[in-house]
Amino acid sequence: RAKLHGVFNKWYSVSSIQRCIVRDLHYTVKLLSMKAVQADDMERETYRRALGTVKDPRMFVFLDESSVSKDDTSRRRGRGRKGKPVMRYAVFTGDNQATYTLLGAVDINGFVTDACEPIWRRTGGSNNTQAGTIDTERFLQWVREYLGPTLGNFQQEEPRSVVVLDNAPIHKDPRVVAAIEATGAIVIWCARYSPDLNPIEMCFHQYKAYLRRYAASFVGMPWYLLHHYALKMVTRDNMLNYYSGDAMEGCIDISSVRRKRRIGKVLIAAGIIDANPS
Repeated sequence: RAKLHGVFNKWYSVSSIQRCIVRDLHYTVKLLSMKAVQADDMERETYRRALGTVKDPRMFVFLDESSVSKDDTSRRRGRGRKGKPVMRYAVFTGDNQATYTLLGAVDINGFVTDACEPIWRRTGGSNNTQAGTIDTERFLQWVREYLGPTLGNFQQEEPRSVVVLDNAPIHKDPRVVAAIEATGAIVIWCARYSPDLNPIEMCFHQYKAYLRRYAASFVGMPWYLLHHYALKMVTRDNMLNYYSGDAMEGCIDISSVRRKRRIGKVLIAAGIIDANPS
């Protein structure tokens, strides 16, 4: 308002300025997307071109870790009368206080559930020898025991045969690369400081959103039921959208996949194939 007054010698109302911004300039309030200043444009383009050399999108599998705390399973908003706080009471015991890191893998169909492992934070008196922080040795163990059996052979163009990793130190150990390549898969390194070019980040966000949304429905049930439900909610349609989003547009060719889906829907509608084959 002050700047406009200085230029036009006239005071405009806040509502008029707001209407101009939204209606005429087409600006809206959005969540900030963080981008590291260290990100190198040439490195990002090299990575994008490397993804483009893989013709079958089913061959990709993206890996990363994400921390999950009790706050990620709790709703942060609720409805109430104006001027009155909205209270939500909870007893923070057992799993409510648990924090874990999800070692995850996603392919074109969503999370690869057999390869996803939660690593619980070590707490006082815990007898769980698998709990604790994820270091190189723990990540290597996960690659060998969980990820490896789900990978395919790159030379035979099998699904999940191109493993995409970021440049975290625990990923760069030569033994990790050797364990992946021993299965017949290959490794592509994501550009540094470029989480927007790894669709698993959006999958983690969606996973945590479902934890918050459905946590109350799983009260009294084993935690892993909610965990597996949230994993399953990331679908093939979600992944196709992530592959073709603004950040990754043109990196992965999904045209053939979409064409097959359209043909499949036509055949189902015509009764030529069964929508739910046994």
